[in-house]
Amino acid sequence: MTSNLKELLTQEIAGDGSPLFITAAALSKAIVAQSNGVYTSARSVNTLLGFIFRSERPCPSTLREVILRATHIRLSKHPQKSQENWAEQINKAVDFLNTETARANLKRRGDPFELLLERAEAAKKHFIIKPLTAEQEKGIQRAEQLTHMLLSKLGICPRSEAPPNTEYWFLLPSRPIGEQFWEKLREKAYMAAKTSKNNSWIEQRLRFLDKNNFLQVYIVPSYVCGSPLVVYDPDHTRDAGGFSLSYHHDSEIEAFPWDGVSIYHWKANVFEHFKWQDPKTQKPFSSEGAALDFMKKTPHDFAGYRCHFPF
Repeated sequence: MTSNLKELLTQEIAGDGSPLFITAAALSKAIVAQSNGVYTSARSVNTLLGFIFRSERPCPSTLREVILRATHIRLSKHPQKSQENWAEQINKAVDFLNTETARANLKRRGDPFELLLERAEAAKKHFIIKPLTAEQEKGIQRAEQLTHMLLSKLGICPRSEAPPNTEYWFLLPSRPIGEQFWEKLREKAYMAAKTSKNNSWIEQRLRFLDKNNFLQVYIVPSYVCGSPLVVYDPDHTRDAGGFSLSYHHDSEIEAFPWDGVSIYHWKANVFEHFKWQDPKTQKPFSSEGAALDFMKKTPHDFAGYRCHFPF
């Protein structure tokens, strides 16, 4: 049974006969002291901890790191093995709490797609594997929601000259589908902006996003795209969020959230084996043939080559 995070931090006894932190208030002060300016108010931290301990909010990775740092300082005179054991217990407790929080949020919302939208809004990287993208769908309201979010976050509509703080990576099964993605995205950008195709700014923005890797489209083996999915912030060790997507005959999309173990195995078996550049040259694969040649030599990996904005 995984320990309750609050009990672990404020009640369980360390080797010196005292809890790690006598109260949540003491923990809050330690977090502020070790956060390097990230957290500045012990009162605000105490309020945040209350939400987290009640499973109303997940524990952010930044806060987890500061808690571990404060624990290390607290146990600095204890044996190294003891410090490692406490760190392991805290990580397990945070993982368990975040999973329970996600489940509780799902019950409150009643619709996992709302959780997907929430994760999408906060994510810095959207990693999407699909046989067909939301931008290529017609008459599906939820697909339109995702498209409008992409247009907004990448500064296409509403118009923005600034570099976005979000990346989108699409893995698609063929070059025609990749080229269709760009075409349909351009069409929907014009529709959202309510402007004519004589306005070249949208093309300029799409070229900028493609050239500067904010919007990357890769063509990968078709078998990889058999099951639609999206993973938010897959590079993050602990805060990634994954969803399987299901499309129905009545133009409805369902989202099925992954638990932490599923995300861990997906990252190990899929994400870390996707190669978008030749490891030897450190340059992107130039063609389908180059990617296929690489996969023949390293069959445990799969590779993709870029499909750039063609206009």
